[in-house]
Amino acid sequence: MLRQNLANADHLAALHAIWQGETTRLAVDRYRHAIRAALPARWDADPLDLPQSTWLWRTLRSAEAAGLDIRQVARQAISGRPLTGARDLAAVLDARIRRDHPAMIPAAWRPWSAQLPDVADPEQARFLAELAAAMDARKDRIGEHAATAQPP
Repeated sequence: MLRQNLANADHLAALHAIWQGETTRLAVDRYRHAIRAALPARWDADPLDLPQSTWLWRTLRSAEAAGLDIRQVARQAISGRPLTGARDLAAVLDARIRRDHPAMIPAAWRPWSAQLPDVADPEQARFLAELAAAMDARKDRIGEHAATAQPP
C-alpha cells in the first residue's frame, strides 16, 4: 500500500486536479476582465456574476486553448451587434462567440510551465511553478515509459 501511494503521489490526474483548483478562478477573473474592458460604459457587468456565466467561461477557455486572443474574441462578440435588449449578457456573448468561432480546435500543446498565469502573490506563483514543473516531469516520465515498454 505504501509503494502504491508513493507511486501515485505525482499521478498526473491528481496534479491536474490541483492545477485546475488553483488556476480556474484566475482564468475566470482574466475572462471577466476582458469582457468588462470591451463592454460599453452603460453595462456594469453585474450579469457576469450569475451561475449561467459558467458556459461563457468554458467557451472562452476553449477559445484560449485554440490559441485565440480572448480580448479580441470578447471585443468581436460585443461590438459585432448591439446588446440592446439582452436579458442574459453571458448567454448572448457565449452564443456570439460560438457562432463566430464554430470550430475551436485546440492549438499545439504547451508545457504547463509555459502556461503559468500571472499572480500577485509570490507564494502562490512559486507553488504554481513547482506544480507545473511536477506535471511536466510526470508527462516526460510517462512518455519515456511508453517509448520503452512493450505493450502486452
